[in-house]
Amino acid sequence: MLLLQLAPVLTSQTLQECIDQAEDHFGEPPTCTQYDGGGYVASWPNDGFGTGGDGFGALFAVFFVLVVLIGVVGTVWKVSTARRLATASGMDPKIAGQMALLTDDGLESTYLASSLRGAAPTPGPTPPAVPASARERLAELKGLLDDGLITRAEHDERRRAVIDAL
Repeated sequence: MLLLQLAPVLTSQTLQECIDQAEDHFGEPPTCTQYDGGGYVASWPNDGFGTGGDGFGALFAVFFVLVVLIGVVGTVWKVSTARRLATASGMDPKIAGQMALLTDDGLESTYLASSLRGAAPTPGPTPPAVPASARERLAELKGLLDDGLITRAEHDERRRAVIDAL
């Protein structure tokens, strides 16, 4: 822009030549300023990018800010959703947030992993064992003795404990 403003300075202009430049600006007359060399410099109030006239610069700035804002909001949503999914499925939310930011498919990967983790059966408490009857315990002791897994003394000791518990 500075070069465009200085271009007329490089060539000496008369006042009439300065005024004649209105044709180049859709008939809008310029402000002709005399400089030290005796020539004139033409300038218009809306010279430059976005300083008036058609408003293209202002429209571009609004569009640019809108695009940046949408990008920031989308990123915040993506990270928060990944962290929420990870927390709900018992995964590390920090890693899920990093994956959502640093990879193309981070949010989708977190969703898939959380779905798979949620589908897996969670181990619950084991039901309490039903105590075996005295007959079953004595039969088990006899079987262990017959198989040679316990000695006669161990069999007799355990047998006495089962009978005493009755």
